[in-house]
Amino acid sequence: MAVWQAIQSLIEVLRTIPPDVVPADHVSARRPDSAADLPAVVVAAQEVSELPAGLGRLVGTRRLSETAWSATTATRASGQFIVELWASDQAELDALAEAAFGQLEGQSEAVTTAGFLFLSVQSAGPIEQAGLGVAETETALKLPIGCSFSFEAVTPEETGPDGIITHVDVEMREPPDVRPKDQFEEVMDIHTTP
Repeated sequence: MAVWQAIQSLIEVLRTIPPDVVPADHVSARRPDSAADLPAVVVAAQEVSELPAGLGRLVGTRRLSETAWSATTATRASGQFIVELWASDQAELDALAEAAFGQLEGQSEAVTTAGFLFLSVQSAGPIEQAGLGVAETETALKLPIGCSFSFEAVTPEETGPDGIITHVDVEMREPPDVRPKDQFEEVMDIHTTP
């Protein structure tokens, strides 16, 4: 599913925040359970739609050898990310927010090479005190950030000597009476690899 790949790609982008601001293993799709998990960055998505990219998901082909081809398929996901920044105090949250906004704003190389066609901050805040874990016995500061995104999940697949066409249906029809008898009408359906 392209949306899960988009979430994982954004997590990888945010893991490039310096480790003195947030450890890489504190950036995930899971909310922190306790104060030991802070600071943390949590990524989720909502209002997502997925559509095939290219022509029937086919976005490219490449000849690998005389008998093998590579077909590249893709699916596009777009929607809104919810990025939650969690910290134990305001100073820690300020440093985390500055680093996170640096990764989320603009079209950095890390964002574009991660498969994002578009990533834009749409909302931020308010900062609130929120419970940690299921019991919520501990609390932390939480800053939600909303981002619009468009992501393309690309999958290269190697095919054999037949290339990307797996089946061709050809139907021959008799011509209408207005044509000479030596002409015919042909209808063809081409099926490609999924």
